[in-house]
Amino acid sequence: MSEIADSEYLLDVKNLTTYFDITEGIIAQPIARVHAVENLSFGIRPGETLSLVGESGCGKTTTGRTIIGLEKATAGEIHFEGKRVTLQSSDERRTFCQKVQMIFQDPYSSLNPRMSIAETLSEPIRVHKLAADREEIDQRIVDLMKVVNLPPEFVQRYPHEFSGGQRQRISIARALALDPRLIICDEAVSALDVTIKAQVINLLMDLQEDLNLSFLFISHDMAVVERISHRVAVMYLGQIVEIGSREDIFENPAHSYTKKLLSAVPVADPRMRRTERSLEADEIPSATKDLNYEPVLVSYEEISPNHFVARE
Repeated sequence: MSEIADSEYLLDVKNLTTYFDITEGIIAQPIARVHAVENLSFGIRPGETLSLVGESGCGKTTTGRTIIGLEKATAGEIHFEGKRVTLQSSDERRTFCQKVQMIFQDPYSSLNPRMSIAETLSEPIRVHKLAADREEIDQRIVDLMKVVNLPPEFVQRYPHEFSGGQRQRISIARALALDPRLIICDEAVSALDVTIKAQVINLLMDLQEDLNLSFLFISHDMAVVERISHRVAVMYLGQIVEIGSREDIFENPAHSYTKKLLSAVPVADPRMRRTERSLEADEIPSATKDLNYEPVLVSYEEISPNHFVARE
């Protein structure tokens, strides 16, 4: 019987932990362990965007990959629509894979270069049997192309014939093909130039409003995060050190690491010179530990309603 999670949340993550063993020798004997995600807890409500932010290596991508099942959790619980994901039957798991989709950082690598866009978009529809016949599939493909603002006649082309921004729109269309409720965006706009990035962000926000989508938005770009987020969770070495509303994080940051992230954001006005020390001045400790290492878990203080900060 699946455990019941907080009904307020569409996705409810409790004490999620993901480790990777480093092995050597013929028998792959573990010699060290990477503590990628350490006792992570958060929730995402229907129609909400929660952003996970932090430097490379903080564990934010591993978090998204563990939630969707691309990595195996070492410990913890993941609940979706009130049911524990790891206790799902095969049919329930199939439904979960339909309702939770992922958009990756590199749209070219995530699209099969040997498949036309029509084939790419039709494949998930056929696998999950969401259309009765070929005519209905073709109509769904046309509708998807219109939703992401691409001409329907482009479906006969191949990925190499598109720009990076167009390929990412196709990746969004593929995610939407299964009528998901939650989309995990893993650095989904970081490879795009500024103008195209803004267009894709606006597209995601419009889709959220029209379809009541929830997003787990993984990024290191604080300017993008400020634009798209409802709530923000700041990660450092596999743990959340601060979580709150967008206003809490950007207007009233409390943790020293959050302040450093914000101080590292470039300012266009050359007259505004920052005196804060850059992130590069501080060496981030390695997440690789010996096998006997016992992690030091943070404890939190609620400094304002739903604004939690790790005690330093």
